[in-house]
Amino acid sequence: MTRPPPLVVGIGEVLWDKFPDGNRLGGAPANFAYHAGQLGVRAKLVSRVGLDSDGDLLLQALKEVGVDRRDLQKDAQHSTGEVRVTLGVEQEATYEIVKNAAWDFLAWTDDVAALATMTQAMSYGTLAQRNDRSRITIQRFVRAAPLEALRLFDLNLRQKFFNRDIIEFGLDHATVLKANAAELMAIAQMFHWSGAKEEQVVALLMKHHPIKYVAVTHGGDGCNLYHGTEMIHSVAPKVTVADTVGSGDAFGAALIVGLLRGDPLQVVADRANEVGSFVASQPGGMPKLPLTLVPK
Repeated sequence: MTRPPPLVVGIGEVLWDKFPDGNRLGGAPANFAYHAGQLGVRAKLVSRVGLDSDGDLLLQALKEVGVDRRDLQKDAQHSTGEVRVTLGVEQEATYEIVKNAAWDFLAWTDDVAALATMTQAMSYGTLAQRNDRSRITIQRFVRAAPLEALRLFDLNLRQKFFNRDIIEFGLDHATVLKANAAELMAIAQMFHWSGAKEEQVVALLMKHHPIKYVAVTHGGDGCNLYHGTEMIHSVAPKVTVADTVGSGDAFGAALIVGLLRGDPLQVVADRANEVGSFVASQPGGMPKLPLTLVPK
């Protein structure tokens, strides 16, 4: 009997990224789940939308791109999330994240608890923990998953929507950490490791937390993937950037799928770079991946 593909969960925010030229599906966990599903695993999204027109449109859009919507909660008191996106001169995105969105009130339910016990890999971040209700639910989910499950902590630092307690919980429960170079240095400063180089910060994080893999992204310069004392560098493909929205989430999805598959670390890093770079070359966070990027 053929085994079913691994079950991978993105938990946290789902929302509309509101660009100057229109709305696009967004939210780091939603982007992660979408791309993980394209890469061959069973992907689920745990989040919450409002009972409003934006929520209806979001659910329909998720259906159209093939994201499993069965674990999305509906909220009669709070509006569907939105982020107002502004693009800079080099297409770098800045975000205005509307507060008190439906995903800020993600509830712990029997269905969420059951899903946690079946999860083989997950991605959780900092933004969706800005509100007590969602933070409690996300942290319970992380704790409830099997010990052997891969736990990807995506730093994804946004504005001031994080604090040391959220960071320390994430690190204390992660087996995989993903951060860009600036985020890693922000953590180094938080822990008073100022002056430490990247590899020194990574070594300290692995020493003090159960983290087995650290991926540090450097945009167009590629990424470094650390495992124990080993460091793999991967050069990013050269692309014309449409916008950077969702590229890091796609990178994280490819990273987790590669680790679940047991691929060599160089293959894992190279494919994560290729997937992230492709998404950066397309508008929005959820473009369809070419078959050449899907592992056989």
